[in-house]
Amino acid sequence: MAATPNVAINPTLYASSSLEPDKAFRAVGMVASAANVIVAGNHMPFSDFPGMLSYARANPRKLTFATYAVGSTGHLAGAMLNARAGVDLLHVAAGDPLSLAVGEHVQLAFVTPTATLPLVRSGKLKALAVTSAKRLGIAPDIPTVSESGLRHFSAVAWYGYVVPRRTPDEIVRVLEAHLQSTIRSAKFETFARTSGNEITWLGSDEFSSYMESERIKWGEAVRRSGARAE
Repeated sequence: MAATPNVAINPTLYASSSLEPDKAFRAVGMVASAANVIVAGNHMPFSDFPGMLSYARANPRKLTFATYAVGSTGHLAGAMLNARAGVDLLHVAAGDPLSLAVGEHVQLAFVTPTATLPLVRSGKLKALAVTSAKRLGIAPDIPTVSESGLRHFSAVAWYGYVVPRRTPDEIVRVLEAHLQSTIRSAKFETFARTSGNEITWLGSDEFSSYMESERIKWGEAVRRSGARAE
């Protein structure tokens, strides 16, 4: 399985990494993606994404956002947001970022839907936006960052399959066809819905191009954030 961390983030995050995904693998297909939900504590004086940006610009370095880890998609989505919006949200890595937001220890959190939405639905946190290009099927009421002021913003975790670079074309095409058939099954649809993922299909050629563009995008976010890991 190829995913955002091992293909697009880690080659830049880890100074010791020698992996070059485009030389080691060839794509079979992408099957799913998962956005982060940007939430705010109820103590904050804004209730939507534009309001958060206005507050951040008027109060530089006064907003902190919690995620699960340095170098996570949530952390780096925040780095992308800082660069695009011209703000300076401060990152906090925590084992339980949502509890920090509910407890008013931080102002924001960037966390996946399955963990976040129950707290939003119960009124303990305010959902500001999702980091995907489109609204989530499980939360169509939450707008995207893109439609909330930062056009064409997209920062999602994604999952797909690759094979060794020398795998023959005919084998790749067979695997691609079976993979596409699998994600159309009721079982996979149930899995995606209950896990907070969105079914997102890209065939072999498209997925290959997508992985390369994502490696560049997330690598730049790593450099902007200053994150390093060994």
